[in-house]
Amino acid sequence: MNIIQADSEASLLQLGTLDYSLTVTEVAVPPFEGPRIETTRKVSPFQKRYSLPSDGYVSHLNSSESALFLCIEDGRLLGFVALSRIWNDLVQIDDIAVDTSVRGRGIGSALIAKAIAYASTPALIGIKAETQSINVPACRFYYKNGFALSGLDRHHYGLNVQEIALFWYLLPTNPSPRG
Repeated sequence: MNIIQADSEASLLQLGTLDYSLTVTEVAVPPFEGPRIETTRKVSPFQKRYSLPSDGYVSHLNSSESALFLCIEDGRLLGFVALSRIWNDLVQIDDIAVDTSVRGRGIGSALIAKAIAYASTPALIGIKAETQSINVPACRFYYKNGFALSGLDRHHYGLNVQEIALFWYLLPTNPSPRG
C-alpha cells in the first residue's frame, strides 16, 4: 500500500465510490473527563453514513494550507485523510476514511502517520480531530494513535441531535496511550 498526495481532480474520482459507513452498536456516554472514552452503552444497531463535502476536496489540491493524502493499493483507493492548517497553529483532520472492506489492516494508522509527518514543522504544534459519541471505533482509533480527548460540544450537530461532538488532540504533551 502506498500513501500519495492528491494533486489533480482526476485523483479524486474514486473518493465517492468507497463505503465509509459505520454500523453503530454502542455509544460513548458522559462524563468525558479523561484522555479517552471510559464508558459506552450498547444500542440497537443502526447505520451511520458519511458523505464527502460538496467540492469533493478539490479545495485541498495544490494548496499551501491543506492537503489530501490517498492510500492506494494495486491502483485501488482504500482510504484518505484530508488535512487543513487552522488558525491556532494546529493541523485539523477534516476527514479520514477507510473503505469498510479493508478496515483493520492498519490503513487508518498509516494515514495518521502521514498526517503527523505533514504536521511536523516548527510552525505547527499538533493535530486536532473531531468525531462523534456514536463513533466509538473512531474514538478508540484516535486514542490508540496517541490522541487525547480534550473537549466536547453537546450542540455542535444541532439541538435535537443525540450525538455529542468529541474533540481529540495530538500534542507533544499528551499522555501515552494505555490501550
